Amino acid sequence: MAKKINESKKEEKSTKIMTSKKNKKKKKNKKSKKNKQKDNPKKTMFKGLNGTEYDEEGNPKENISDSEEGNDEFTSLFINDYLAHIKVSNKTTKAKKYLEDFKSKKWKFNKNMQIQLLKYILYDQIFEKEYFEIFQQYLVNMFKTTKNSFIKKCEDYIEIIKKSNEDEGNLNFKIDSHELKFQNIENKKLFLLNLNKRCTDIIENN
Repeated sequence: MAKKINESKKEEKSTKIMTSKKNKKKKKNKKSKKNKQKDNPKKTMFKGLNGTEYDEEGNPKENISDSEEGNDEFTSLFINDYLAHIKVSNKTTKAKKYLEDFKSKKWKFNKNMQIQLLKYILYDQIFEKEYFEIFQQYLVNMFKTTKNSFIKKCEDYIEIIKKSNEDEGNLNFKIDSHELKFQNIENKKLFLLNLNKRCTDIIENN
């Protein structure tokens, strides 16, 4: 009987030691994970007017928990801030390189890069004049259906711009299906003027 009690005590002691070791390991892993997150902060976020959050490519991010947001969250309601955010994104940098390669003949078709261009090439805050000029050359040989769809987008934009110019009191403008805001009326007029010019250039040259 005494032997069984001693064995039982030994097992109990062994279990406690094992549990203690597991707890220490968990704490160590938790601490290590925390330090790793500090060393590798999450990608900068953008929060739109409607509360929707975006990654650095301007893509909507849904169901983001507090732990995933990190401490470097970038929030703004303004159009210029959003466009500046898209300009420095990875995809935009690659799209510019894609156009440079097209001009220098070191080029290979990339659908994702074309989508990025069609989405943002009309904004001079993202793609400077030199890239817009290369894009116009690129557009010449674009697949007809895609090209016509983009020209239609430019025509629709001209109508939207016309209505926006008439409604001076409204400082909101829709980009990527989300309403954003101009800092002031002068900022709005300049933005619409440049956007209208690019849309007109596309239509007239095609």
